[in-house]
Amino acid sequence: MLKQFFTTYLQITTSLSNRYLKAQSLTLLIYFTYGVSNLLVLDVSAMPGSPQEYALRSLIDSVVFVLLSHFLLRSHLKLFVLNKGITLIRSFYTFVVLLLACYLYVLTVTLVRKLPVFAASQTESITFEMNGKNVHLTMEDPTLWFLMITNVGIFYLGWILLYTFWHSSKSKKKLQRQMQEARIQQLTNQLSPHFLFNTMNSIRALIFEDREKAANLVTQLSEIFRTHLQAHLQSKASLEQEWNVAERYLIIEQARLEERLQITCSIDDELWQQPLPTLSLLTLVENAIKHGIAPNPDSGSLNIYSEVIGKSRWRLTVRNSVSNHLVDEGTKTGLKNTHDRLQLMFGENMTYSAKRESHEFIVTIEMPYAKYTHS
Repeated sequence: MLKQFFTTYLQITTSLSNRYLKAQSLTLLIYFTYGVSNLLVLDVSAMPGSPQEYALRSLIDSVVFVLLSHFLLRSHLKLFVLNKGITLIRSFYTFVVLLLACYLYVLTVTLVRKLPVFAASQTESITFEMNGKNVHLTMEDPTLWFLMITNVGIFYLGWILLYTFWHSSKSKKKLQRQMQEARIQQLTNQLSPHFLFNTMNSIRALIFEDREKAANLVTQLSEIFRTHLQAHLQSKASLEQEWNVAERYLIIEQARLEERLQITCSIDDELWQQPLPTLSLLTLVENAIKHGIAPNPDSGSLNIYSEVIGKSRWRLTVRNSVSNHLVDEGTKTGLKNTHDRLQLMFGENMTYSAKRESHEFIVTIEMPYAKYTHS
């Protein structure tokens, strides 16, 4: 059990995010600035030793403060407090650890100041005025130790509160992200039976016309589901992955509708790695064919294109022809589902438009553009 504890402790102390490192660097700077400002108030020029020695002492004090906060306070909080709820006994143990950190800090900086390198700036006692009287304290005086522990304790308490608040905010955002992904996945799962039903109907219509072609389409369908099952646990996919699935579906529909389905596709090469909710492009394509092109006895067109907008956004557009005689536009469940997943994924950074204009139905989506580097 002791071995497991030290293993966990080691994992915690070596697990450092960039934000945490930046925050600790800022803590070091603030504490160093505080130490130097105290020296300026005390007028270093009137004290023994050089200003450089006092600045070095302040830097060492700051490093000791940060190291103890990392190896002692942070480890205690992550092991016994955070994500476990605040109780009286945990608060008591945290207070004990806080006092231990303060004592170790004062002990360490006191021993450091006795090193030969700080011989010129060593002080065996301090004198200050309180209530109109001069108070004289030696370095061995418990009162001076109490004052030093209290002083650093205030900083450590502030550090604990800030770290706890930061960790709670981080955990809350992580939980929100997990709930968001779960919701997206739930909406994605709703599409699978719907898609399967429509695709099987398409193949069924071909069985009596051309069995060999129907068999080839079953192969395409199996490839679609193989791809889908591999990415089934993912709430999002790249535009390239989305197009690969949609393209196989279009092969199936092209075989069924033949010359009644005219397809054009133009996707900017810079956009292949842009993220989308899984099966979102397939849903838009399926909706366009099922409600726009398939019911129309005349030839219909499906246009899919994407483009970069400025430096920070990109647009995906799916256009399909619609006959004026068609009045049944379906339940629009697929479109609503896609809109909800896009909104969950991008929030206010996404704009979505689905409207009918003359002989066309147009879905336009604008999303944030994320730059990707290829190694």
